[in-house]
Amino acid sequence: MRWHYTNGRRIDAIFASGELKPAISCNSSRMRPAVWFSANDQWEATANRAVRRIDGSILRCDRTQTDLFCDGLFRIEIGAACALASWREMAAMCGMQPGDRLKIEALARRLGSNPLHWYASLRSIERDQWTAIERWNGCDWEPVEACAMSLASSVATRLAG
Repeated sequence: MRWHYTNGRRIDAIFASGELKPAISCNSSRMRPAVWFSANDQWEATANRAVRRIDGSILRCDRTQTDLFCDGLFRIEIGAACALASWREMAAMCGMQPGDRLKIEALARRLGSNPLHWYASLRSIERDQWTAIERWNGCDWEPVEACAMSLASSVATRLAG
């Protein structure tokens, strides 16, 4: 299984476009735009965001903070038929020097990620290749439809008094 992890600030644009589009990541000028996936079935630590505090400083968020400050956590699963390159294949395709690759891998491990779980596509992944869309409910991943039903039930209960 491979998942594209994202957050609530980005999910609407993904839904609207109907595709996962390649984007620059790793802050590397050598890395080509790609759609990134992880084999980690819990969460990909490199999907955590950074936010600016009121005092102007930057907070590098953990998973819980990313959930809180970025309007939820989401993941999109893709089918096994999608052709993906591993992290090391991707780095080689981009002509990344081994020293630079090792620096990125070391940073990722410090953040709690495993680069051996990373996969990428240089092409957009269309909606018909997605096999599941899930949202983190604080304890487990659940289908987006279940999230909507749970929210509607909660609102109806509150309105009923």
